Amino acid sequence: MPRDGFSELYGQVPGENPGLDEAWRLTGGNSRLLGVLYENDWDAEKVARLIMRSKNLAELVAELDADEKQALLKAIEDTDYLWRNRRKYKHLVERLVELNMIVDNLHDRSPDAWIDKPPPERDQKLGIGRYVAWQTPLHREALRRALEHHN
Repeated sequence: MPRDGFSELYGQVPGENPGLDEAWRLTGGNSRLLGVLYENDWDAEKVARLIMRSKNLAELVAELDADEKQALLKAIEDTDYLWRNRRKYKHLVERLVELNMIVDNLHDRSPDAWIDKPPPERDQKLGIGRYVAWQTPLHREALRRALEHHN
């Protein structure tokens, strides 16, 4: 969701909120995740753990070899890392797409290809690359936690 629409939705959320910028930073404009954050008293740690459990990320990480884990750590920092190395990590990318952790092949940013505004060309803070994007920054954080807990 574009920031303007997200701001309007955020303004309708009752009670004490962490602030629009923080909500945007955590959700990347995902309206459903905004609701999940609200339902969990704005506790981003708790929501990251919920994502980790609901996506069974601990199992995913346990199934990976050391090279794949390193690739994920690089992808957390550089969203397009897996795209640049897609031949080598094809199975891993497919698994992340299947789990709805990432969206790949975002190359077409033309306005007519999107219902609303297309995502920015790149925004590492939100986890948006030229070709790959994390579903939300909290999804990226959930995977980071799964990797940390496995070591």
